[in-house]
Amino acid sequence: GVAALTPFSAQISDHQLMIEVADALIRTRDIAAWLPLLNMQGRINRVSAIMSLDMRFGMLPDPKQLKIGGEITALLRGGMLYRWGDYEGAIADLTQACIENPRNADAFVLRGRANRANKNPRAAIQDFTAALEVEARHAGALSGRGNAYADIGENELALADFDASLKEDPNHANTFTLRGMIKASIGDMKGAKEDFDQAIAVDPNHADSYLKRANHLLRMGEVDEAIADLERAKVRDPSNVEVLYKAALAKLNAKRLDNALLDAKLAIELAPWEKDLFVLRGQIFLALHRSSAAFEDFSKVIALDPTNAEALIGRASAYRFQGNDALALAHLTKAIEVHPESTKPLFERAALFSSMGRQGDAINDLNEVIRIDPDNPNAYFVRGRYAALNFDFQAAIDDASRALTGAASDAPALVLRASAKQCMGDVEAALEDFQQALERDRSSLSARLARVEILRNYARVDDAFTEAEVAVASAPKSADPLLAKVLVLRDLGRIDDASTTLEAALDISPYSTLGLELYEWFEAVKRAKPWRDAEPSDADEHLLKAQALIAYRSRANPALNLGIAEKQLALALEKEGELVEEVAMLEFEIAGAYALALKFEDAERVALQAAQREGAEQSTRAALAFFAARAISRRLANEGNALNAEQRTMLIAKGFEHLRLAFKLGFKDLAQMRREPDLAALRA
Repeated sequence: GVAALTPFSAQISDHQLMIEVADALIRTRDIAAWLPLLNMQGRINRVSAIMSLDMRFGMLPDPKQLKIGGEITALLRGGMLYRWGDYEGAIADLTQACIENPRNADAFVLRGRANRANKNPRAAIQDFTAALEVEARHAGALSGRGNAYADIGENELALADFDASLKEDPNHANTFTLRGMIKASIGDMKGAKEDFDQAIAVDPNHADSYLKRANHLLRMGEVDEAIADLERAKVRDPSNVEVLYKAALAKLNAKRLDNALLDAKLAIELAPWEKDLFVLRGQIFLALHRSSAAFEDFSKVIALDPTNAEALIGRASAYRFQGNDALALAHLTKAIEVHPESTKPLFERAALFSSMGRQGDAINDLNEVIRIDPDNPNAYFVRGRYAALNFDFQAAIDDASRALTGAASDAPALVLRASAKQCMGDVEAALEDFQQALERDRSSLSARLARVEILRNYARVDDAFTEAEVAVASAPKSADPLLAKVLVLRDLGRIDDASTTLEAALDISPYSTLGLELYEWFEAVKRAKPWRDAEPSDADEHLLKAQALIAYRSRANPALNLGIAEKQLALALEKEGELVEEVAMLEFEIAGAYALALKFEDAERVALQAAQREGAEQSTRAALAFFAARAISRRLANEGNALNAEQRTMLIAKGFEHLRLAFKLGFKDLAQMRREPDLAALRA
């Protein structure tokens, strides 16, 4: 049939028959046979069907083999060059097609697309408008002009064109997705979702519609629904590299790492020349703690593109994972040098500096981020965190407040500001910020746990218990709220309940440092139980009984058990004077328990007594003297209004006397003095 039809190809006038002949010729892969058909002369009133041929010419070595011999071949070759990314060549050929037939709306539409792809949206608008002058209801011209208007920020004009295009062609899925993207960009998230849904309703097999809806869902924070859409897109277009990339990225962020790795590997098999795919797979390998495999992927990209910022950052992360901070720092510095206006490598280097204890350098990098992007709320938030780590709490408060002006619902910024206020001794203001954080984000576990901690520290243990219960209910699969509840239960003297709760926490996170420390503490308490009532027979048993009494103290009357514990420690020293260090450490616990119960005089007395006793480690004695000064400062803050001037003067003098003793014994940490919230009143 092909052989019979070919000699008559130049006389074919029916364009559908011509397409069928061309398709048959293409299937023979005989370029010599079908080139004459494509180079034929003549005109056809409607050429939109012929334009679809350019998608079938994948075996053509060079589109320019097509000799321009009229409107049709100019249009076909221009379309092919456009598809192949030669936009300048496409524009030249399509201009020839427009000259040949100024009434050919399709030629103007295709040239408009080429101009838009060539980053010339205003020329594209002129082309689409010319097409509409020829054919006022051309849906393709309307949607194309809508895209071009969107490129220059004319969103209202873009929406008007998309509306008109859909009126002419209400079953065009791509136009719904385009309109949905514009609506999302102007904040109409509900309208955008409706358009993406409609695109899928119109054509449920259109993979790109699922991809666009998935992107929208990701912006909305609906990760599971987005991943489901990406899976639907994969079913409909299993070789779509963009879909696989987005699916792998979404699964990486959702911690579905094994599935993310499968998608990334398949994408690389389909497009092994795409550097971004290797970067993404490297990031997945890092998340899987496979640093060697990650290093290999990042190195492949760097070998091809030594200035690739993402690969340099990724290999820096691999070096950090391997404990090589020096090479990590070198890679991040290079990324900054080759991309001086990019903020990401600056953020990453700042994080590295912070982990190395170089908070000043971290803050300098964030200063540069803010110079580049002064309206970035995250930059202020991160700089505030580093300022807090550098003990500059006022700067942390200022930066957290600035971050809030850019992201009014940002609970982490409120948590940061609250923590800084707490460190400056402004407890009520801190609690207020923590509460605001919870009101803005009920799922903010960090805000809830911070409230638990601050309420514990200031002896509002019943309130702390209520907050801990809510935290456990809000995050039942997390060990952190359970551990916070353990600490509160211990403060309340409910040791058996605390031990049971600790077991639940360790079931979730068996290697938690705090959990294991608490486990050791509870084991010691269990060993001490037999001596709670019986009189011990040796010094070690006196120590164990004291430890049990500290653990089982009553919140209503803490002095009862703590006083007995003090006597047990005194008896232990009488029987074995070499236990002075062990006794001092338990006296430290007793002083802390008194302070937690707001009995600051007893806290000061016990801490000072232990600090003045010779035989314990100098560092232990210094820390105890420092604690005695903290107890004085806490008393000044809590009882300030009830003290007269003489009492205040006496307490201040005692507080500085305790600090002098701490320094005499070797306490030289001036930074801790500056950041210690309990010393706020004494500093004032």
